[in-house]
Amino acid sequence: MSFEDICSERRVDREKIDKVKQHLIPGTATERLADTFKVLSDPTR
Repeated sequence: MSFEDICSERRVDREKIDKVKQHLIPGTATERLADTFKVLSDPTR
């Protein structure tokens, strides 16, 4: 079974997708948060 087959078999309710999107952090905030964690996790700092 290919990746495309698996994806085509999965049906996701549109309401669930919209609900998850409401809880996501906007793109730029996510990037800044990731950069912050990279700096904090750097053992050489």
